[in-house]
Amino acid sequence: MMLTTVTGESVANIFDGNQILKLDLMAGKNIITGQRKFDQFLFASDLSKVFGLDHFLPNQYFSNYGYGISGKANLDYGAGNALIYYNIPFLRESTFDGSGNRTIQIGVTDLAPKFTSGQLFGGKTSNIRLPLYHPITGNRFDRYELSIHRSHENGVIKRLERTFINKSKSGFLD
Repeated sequence: MMLTTVTGESVANIFDGNQILKLDLMAGKNIITGQRKFDQFLFASDLSKVFGLDHFLPNQYFSNYGYGISGKANLDYGAGNALIYYNIPFLRESTFDGSGNRTIQIGVTDLAPKFTSGQLFGGKTSNIRLPLYHPITGNRFDRYELSIHRSHENGVIKRLERTFINKSKSGFLD
């Protein structure tokens, strides 16, 4: 049996210049759970804000993706834990403007809650809406939603709006 030592250098050698480990969405259903997909989305959102961005491109954080990710996950926001249902598009469907099947820029700031009487939480659903940006023009063109129970709205919004401090150009987080 061969013993292997893992060092920063050996890990760096597996990257192709992109220092972000992408989540391979074709790795298997037992590995890629709804929770894991949402955790990667949250990581992408947090890291984007570290670098002062209001969006991210899915191909920076995911590989082998289709039209998007959907599922349910838990989000710990400090004072509680919220069940979140999500459906986040990654590609724009076919359109007349030529932007069909192109990667959408996923917005991570400018959250807007909207109450609904939806059936997810017995009429006490809150949909947190975030922007999507056009793949060609970069202009805002639509929104995606994260659905939660209304009682968790303030805590979830505070967690999603949380910004981390970029202490150096290398991206170390506070």
